[in-house]
Amino acid sequence: MDLRDQNFTFVGIGSVIKGDIVLAGPSHICSTIEGDIQIDKKHQLTIEPQGNVKGRIRCGDLNIYGVVCGDITAQGKVKVFPTGTVKGQIVAKNINIAPGAKVNMQGHTLES
Repeated sequence: MDLRDQNFTFVGIGSVIKGDIVLAGPSHICSTIEGDIQIDKKHQLTIEPQGNVKGRIRCGDLNIYGVVCGDITAQGKVKVFPTGTVKGQIVAKNINIAPGAKVNMQGHTLES
């Protein structure tokens, strides 16, 4: 595998990033991010069960298995899975909250 041809981001368990970040390609967060996250709207962002984000997220599609404390603006779908926790505002084209998810939010969907 030639890493120069790969276009994804994976932030592993145990890492802590403080500050705003801009991600490229499909991205998975398994760590703590204290700052805003921005990713191109055509790529998916996944907050894994070990992931903890304290800051705003701007993205296309977003899957939340971990914890997000902050406002989310998504051009596509936001899915909060049973292990997920969200505190903040969600603005997205589509919002899907699975049974068992912990959600304390204001939210509305964007018009198509």
